[in-house]
Amino acid sequence: ENIHQMPEILAMAEELGADYLELANTQYYGWAHANRDLLLPTQAQFEKAEAIAQAFKENVAGKMKIYYVVPDFYEDRPKACMNGWGTTFLTIAPDGLALPCHSARELPGLDCPNVNDYSIEEIWNQSKAFNFFRGHDWM
Repeated sequence: ENIHQMPEILAMAEELGADYLELANTQYYGWAHANRDLLLPTQAQFEKAEAIAQAFKENVAGKMKIYYVVPDFYEDRPKACMNGWGTTFLTIAPDGLALPCHSARELPGLDCPNVNDYSIEEIWNQSKAFNFFRGHDWM
């Protein structure tokens, strides 16, 4: 956790002459979701960080673009999928599970293959988990 270091991170970016800075909080998918109690900033930490980012953004307007990514759990609604679903990328979790989307582990009834049991080629081309979202049959 480094949310408390945001003022130093912003100052360093300005000192280095950065044109763009993205302040991204952990997004709670896969292992981060399972460990969110240890990773998620408190509401007070989030509000303070957001105020710091906004003040800095106003201070450097025209010199540096600041993008602040709000933690998922403090948004009004979940954000859209990252456009994966077995068509663009795959994620290999630390336990070897091949996921067609970062959140696939949380989907009920979706059995994802493991790279310890199947090749990447087999997983990509033949697994039910990856083929399930290809086409329109799942809708």
